[in-house]
Amino acid sequence: MASKPNCRNYNHGKQNPPVAFCPSCGEKFMSHVKAHKTCDAQTHAFDRKNRSLFCSNCGKDLNK
Repeated sequence: MASKPNCRNYNHGKQNPPVAFCPSCGEKFMSHVKAHKTCDAQTHAFDRKNRSLFCSNCGKDLNK
């Protein structure tokens, strides 16, 4: 997996990233992984506190 030029998240270059979605651009890292994890408001609030633009579990845009 090559590094994505427009995203500063280092998970794009990893063979096995620790998250299913990129928290910076929302791209799905592993095509075979389904976004079946349901997140709640508390999980999304934690991601927002860490300055994530997208949820790393479900890929939801946290700015909306």
